[in-house]
Amino acid sequence: MVGEVSIRRASPGDEAALSLVGQATFLETFAGVLDGAAIVGHCAGAHGAARYRD
Repeated sequence: MVGEVSIRRASPGDEAALSLVGQATFLETFAGVLDGAAIVGHCAGAHGAARYRD
């Protein structure tokens, strides 16, 4: 059974969750294609919580 889904604007305090989703999506897409250090570096820089906070 699928639950209800609601969509809302992101607000302060959402950055950790957004970061997790961004990193997970990138890893799902590029794991096995890019080298491990490159993936970790990209996730930390492009999908760190600070980027979403900004």
